[in-house]
Amino acid sequence: FELAVRKLGINQDSIVVCYDAMGIFSAPRAWWMFKIFGHAKVVVLDGGLPSWIAAGFATNNDYKPAENTGNFKSRFNRDMVVSMEQVFGLINDETSQVIDARSLGRFNGTEPEPRTGLSGGHIPNSSCLPFTELLQDGLFKSKPELAKVFSEVVKNESNRLVFSCGSGVTACVLAL
Repeated sequence: FELAVRKLGINQDSIVVCYDAMGIFSAPRAWWMFKIFGHAKVVVLDGGLPSWIAAGFATNNDYKPAENTGNFKSRFNRDMVVSMEQVFGLINDETSQVIDARSLGRFNGTEPEPRTGLSGGHIPNSSCLPFTELLQDGLFKSKPELAKVFSEVVKNESNRLVFSCGSGVTACVLAL
């Protein structure tokens, strides 16, 4: 990760803005990757490229590689990762909660998984909060609306939240 980020010309003090073409989908995963590797100055553009364009801001179709190699230095934050063994330990822990970002149908195993051979269903004692519940018209809902959505799912006694999904992309929407 460090080498790839340096090739992009990103430095220790760079402000990184993550965005994607779908509004809010994969940009939070890029945000999480920078966070897990210790970069504090990273944000997600709410609404992504569609909102940028809708606001009338300029775009450019010419890709230009970085002229200089950056000096980004990764510092892996182990606290942002939970192993499968740790998840097994959290299943019956009243002070922790696993929250799944997939659709209710995938959570319940009533709709097919998009990847062949992947079993349906969910981690025992986990809760479902589809990432789409946090969004409206491609943007994050307001802070009060987000607080309400989370309050309907998060147990009051939960001190630690662990987010999951099928591939590690939409769980990052919940984490953000």
